Amino acid sequence: MRAQVRVGEDQRADRVRHRRPLERGARLVELLLQPPPLGAPGLRGAPRLLLRGVARLGLGELGSDAARKLAALGFRVAGYSRRPKQLAGVQSFTDLDAMLPLCNALVCLLPLTPSTRGIVNGKNLALLKPHSCVINVARGGHVVVGDLLKSLDSGHLGHAYLDVFDSEPLPPASPLWKHPGVTITPHSAALTEPRTAIAKIVENVERVRRGETPLYLVDFDAGY
Repeated sequence: MRAQVRVGEDQRADRVRHRRPLERGARLVELLLQPPPLGAPGLRGAPRLLLRGVARLGLGELGSDAARKLAALGFRVAGYSRRPKQLAGVQSFTDLDAMLPLCNALVCLLPLTPSTRGIVNGKNLALLKPHSCVINVARGGHVVVGDLLKSLDSGHLGHAYLDVFDSEPLPPASPLWKHPGVTITPHSAALTEPRTAIAKIVENVERVRRGETPLYLVDFDAGY
């Protein structure tokens, strides 16, 4: 059985749904609420995930928005970040080893830095509860593909939803294409909406003209 791939009308519908600010949060909610793909190993009864825990890797602007949405829907939400965060309904962690055993779904929204590359690896996957799922909408470099496939094949990991890959487009020879425990989407978890993006660009141009510091600066020390 081939991996599940969203195409055609579903993909066009996704594009429409994503045309809103902080669209990744809405997309994550959608993924966690949908039934598992037919034939996915270890996922029978997965809609009961609503009663279980979701672990978030990353609590920045996008991660925090998605975490609040999930908490409002009744998920037990935990979030990992470099520094403790205060978010209503979200349990904040700076220690992965303490957070991962509590959760049935691992969602990655981290920036890719030397310290986060390969964070979805065999050691951390083993800490998740049996038959958990992984959703990666951050960067492909976060996932150690060999470790992910081993965890799926062993039955410990129930399913993986992957929107990003270390090499894009994903090479035809990649084993991810044919794995029944993997759902692939074409790097479409978030699309830039001109109506909102242009306003932010104009705002920063005006700030520079006034001699003010632009918003949304990259911290080169932090790597994002």
